[in-house]
Amino acid sequence: MIIPSEFQLATSAQAKSIDKETIQTLGISGRMLMEVAGAKAAAIIQKQIKPGEKVLVFCGKGNNAGDGLVTARYLSQNRIACTVVFADGIEKLSPDALVNYNILKDVKKQSEPYITLHEDLPDLDFLPSTDLIIDALLGTGIKNEVRPPYDHIIDYINSSGKKVYALDIPTGLHTDKGSILGKCVRANYTLCFGTQKIGCYMENGPAVSGERIYCDLGFPRHLMSDIIRYAITPDWVDSVEISRKPSRHKYEAGNVYIIAGSPGLCGAAVMAAKSAWAEGLGSVSMICTRGLLSIFETHLIHQTKYAVGSKEETVFKPGHTDEILRLINRREGTVIIGPGLGRNEETAKFVRQFIGNYQGKIVIDADAIWAVSQDPNILNKANVIITPHPGELNSLIDKGIENSQDRMLAVEEYCQVYQIHMLSKGLPNFLGTPDGQSYLTQYDSTIFARTGYGDILTGKIAALWELSNDPVYSCTKALLDGKSKYDEHTKHYATIPEPLNLI
Repeated sequence: MIIPSEFQLATSAQAKSIDKETIQTLGISGRMLMEVAGAKAAAIIQKQIKPGEKVLVFCGKGNNAGDGLVTARYLSQNRIACTVVFADGIEKLSPDALVNYNILKDVKKQSEPYITLHEDLPDLDFLPSTDLIIDALLGTGIKNEVRPPYDHIIDYINSSGKKVYALDIPTGLHTDKGSILGKCVRANYTLCFGTQKIGCYMENGPAVSGERIYCDLGFPRHLMSDIIRYAITPDWVDSVEISRKPSRHKYEAGNVYIIAGSPGLCGAAVMAAKSAWAEGLGSVSMICTRGLLSIFETHLIHQTKYAVGSKEETVFKPGHTDEILRLINRREGTVIIGPGLGRNEETAKFVRQFIGNYQGKIVIDADAIWAVSQDPNILNKANVIITPHPGELNSLIDKGIENSQDRMLAVEEYCQVYQIHMLSKGLPNFLGTPDGQSYLTQYDSTIFARTGYGDILTGKIAALWELSNDPVYSCTKALLDGKSKYDEHTKHYATIPEPLNLI
């Protein structure tokens, strides 16, 4: 899949390296990049300003301030009144920011009535009224907690009730971790210059970044080749073309087998089966123990049921492995194992035995993940998607995970070691791949932290993998489909939808 540059997510070091390489190897000056960034920011902001509205621009002393000064210049030239306030004076401005300050000051001298400059920080309580605030205080380089006077300005911005635009990244947000460094500007819009910053998608990032708008600075694509993380959006996922093979009968239109269920936990298996069927497969087969067959006969109409063992058996055991393998190997398909299996030790042995012997595509979920965590070496195959929630991930990965960055790095390492795909559920959802690339959701995924949603997601993933033969597409499309159905539901209902409404 070719994913446009605007969906690549850069770390602070990557963004800095791309800037440096563009300046040094291509001869495009930092001032020119600043000019393009400010011009694009002004064009976006101007579209949302009503006639007569006023803008307040807070500038720090680095290149982020320079972006703000260029933005103010372009807005003022279009007869939008801009008040520019320097948080830390003008003596320590970066070289490019200083150049743009002098340009703006010169423009003001040439009878420009739309610019007001405060070279020293005034009493914030006496600033003129404004309709919109631009945050050009601190950029991507900040690593420590915000100090005075920046923290006081952040309080002012956040309590103003005005629409806020952050340039490149909200002041006070860690560029890589998405953590808040003491205090952070809460932006309505973040204008991302050249690259999107991964911190806007991690931890507190989505809550304080608002709508993220990409501003292309013309960086050559080859300079961005080291960026291996992407935002999951319909813009590129929906462009993937899936070709369905002509089918003469149902077994040529895609098969999914679901090995699931135990006493008291059959609902998970039912939801996964219904979710897989809803994707338009030719056949979905529920493989269960004979003692639970009546439950699935009652709740699954369209799905085929296969029962193993005796009528007294209600949990899977190692003795069922050969029978199930013979059944599945008759017709090629994708296997789901795990929803509602329970943690019976005999069942765990069965899971490890089955996964170790099955060579086809398999989605490992729920209780099967717990069983695998006791012997992860059985995962060392290319045809695995594993879908842990945070607790299940901790059972797989024996290392401390304190934040989203730790989780992302752990998932990426695990996927490369065992050559699998892993969809790590949480905020955000991470998809790791065997080649080291990873993908992040850009919406609030906490709305799906309810019983049943994971089973529905698993069913969708397996069905889409069976139809597309592309594990990245199947996971990203399933995530977007769930969010789309949630949004559609909440347009009509005020309450959070029940899980089955997302099938």
